Amino acid sequence: MPKVLFFAAALFMSFLFAVSISAQSGNVVLIKEREKQKIVINDNYYFTYIFSGKPKIGPSVIRISIFNKDGSQNTSLEILGAYDMPQMRGHHSSGPVKFQKNKTGDYLMPLNSVMRGKWEILLEFQEDGENIFTGVININI
Repeated sequence: MPKVLFFAAALFMSFLFAVSISAQSGNVVLIKEREKQKIVINDNYYFTYIFSGKPKIGPSVIRISIFNKDGSQNTSLEILGAYDMPQMRGHHSSGPVKFQKNKTGDYLMPLNSVMRGKWEILLEFQEDGENIFTGVININI
């Protein structure tokens, strides 16, 4: 019985996280740009992303670099992320994860894909605690 309650609570929390991000942002942008391509956050910022290797079953890392409109790197924003399989929502969800900054100012989040299929990575960019962009990257494992 405790395992069932834990599973139900985890599923509910991942659902709440996705709903809260959608409600706060108003719009969730489907990110169609490929790795290393510029993705506009707003009039002031843009970002690029890259994976540590081709996404596959097992651990990998997504690295995001944020830039000011003049092209200089920006490290003042915060990024929250989550990943899950849309077809099995909640069963493999990471729940909300705060990206960590490395020495070069890039933002990193570990991913752990446990099976083949479609996965989505939800990204929320925040400035001074306010959401300024929410997007989803879809990948196939």
